[in-house]
Amino acid sequence: KGYEAHCWLFHQLGVSAVYAFSAVGAVDLDIPLAGELAFVVPHAFGRGLAATTHSFGKLALDVHPNMGEPFCPRLRAQLVQAIHDTGARALDTGTYIYNGPDQFETDAEIRAVMNLYPDEPNRVVGMTAGPELALAKQMQIPYAVVCSNANYAQGRVAEQVDHHAALANMGRATEKLLEIARRVIELAAAE
Repeated sequence: KGYEAHCWLFHQLGVSAVYAFSAVGAVDLDIPLAGELAFVVPHAFGRGLAATTHSFGKLALDVHPNMGEPFCPRLRAQLVQAIHDTGARALDTGTYIYNGPDQFETDAEIRAVMNLYPDEPNRVVGMTAGPELALAKQMQIPYAVVCSNANYAQGRVAEQVDHHAALANMGRATEKLLEIARRVIELAAAE
């Protein structure tokens, strides 16, 4: 359980905030691909159809954290500023939908997600930020994430989702993401 191990170590080390970066698939077609240097900083979170459970159980500082405001507003603001400061475009609202690990969604799953979250802005599906968020909330560590649209979700465009194409698209954004990471570290250190 790597997610638990990492978050537990963060807790033991006294980490005061987690700024995460996640490659995602966009459900909404108006979200630019990461290679266009546009990134989503979600404000909302939802569990998808294949979500797995990650929990510290009784060891958690907050066994059942409130998820009304899942992502830390202060960290989100810093990430948005860092994105702008580096000359990239930030979509400062969005809905991260955790849909389980190790495979792209099916056409049917994406249709279901669209029906499950019909009115949420800038919907993205991903495999990693869900467990990270839940565990950070349990250990009372503020958390926010920059989502890089690696591909459009399966069934949303004519092309099939392909891992190699997603990697190529992310490759075009790598340097900008490193700039954003460096800038958010500067902003956090200045606080």
